[in-house]
This record gives sequence, C-alpha cells and structure tokens, in this order.
Amino acid sequence: MARHTSIESMLRESLPEMVEIARYSISARKPDVGGCYGFPAATLLLCVADAIGSYVYDDSKVERHFDILVHPDFYGLELQESLIGSIYKKYRNLLSHNAALGRNAGLAIGVPGMKPFEVEGEQLVINLVPLLAVSDWAGRLNWWCVCHIFRN
Repeated sequence: MARHTSIESMLRESLPEMVEIARYSISARKPDVGGCYGFPAATLLLCVADAIGSYVYDDSKVERHFDILVHPDFYGLELQESLIGSIYKKYRNLLSHNAALGRNAGLAIGVPGMKPFEVEGEQLVINLVPLLAVSDWAGRLNWWCVCHIFRN
C-alpha cells in the first residue's frame, strides 16, 4: 500500500489488488475440507464490480452499480435486468456486511467457459472462476475508462 494523491492512482492499486487476492482465494484449498475460499473471493470480486460501477454510473443510485456487469466496455455480460437485481439483493450487502448469502443464492468454483452467473432452478449461483476471468479483463483493460471519468 502506497500513499496516493488522487483517487485515480489509488484505484490503479486497489482494484488489481482485490482481483489478485480473489484469484488466490479461488486457487487456494481449505485445509481438511477442500474447496476454495469462496466467500472472500466473491466478496472481493463483487466489490470490484460495485466500485467500478460507482464511478461509471451515478454514485447516488447504489442499485445501478451492478449495471457495470452488462456494460460493453467493462464486463460485457448478457444479463437480464431482473438477474442484476437479484445479484444485488442476494449477494452485495449480505456478503460484505453479514458474511452470508441471500435465500436461494449459492457459490461454486466453476470452470473456464461457464457463465459467471447462472440460475439453477430457483437458485442463483456465482461461478467464481468465470467471474474472476471477466473481473480480471474488466480491471486490466479498462482502468483507463475509470480514470477518464476523473478527467471529465
């Protein structure tokens, strides 16, 4: 962690750090029980999306931050508005503030090529490996977009 003179320089450090620690959380295995550290990985990856969305969209409308998931210059996912609302309600605040998931919400490690968000019956599932892949892309290739916002 360095000292920063602007939000722009801070984002250039903080967002890639979050993605990198999420990557570690997904690749590391829990002793004795196996599986990855899904809760911290999901929390960090959703925080990255939320943060980018807060700069791209009107910061006063927190519900819009996850619209960044469909923005073609960032995540570019094909998600229905209702699914974005479910991601917001079932994961965003509950993961970061309550260390829990909403009803009918799940986490899976997933594999490359899967959709980051899938509905299985009534359950919404975040597949962490695919979410990491699009988060990494959104972060590394589009920091200039976030930084451009500060210049306008």
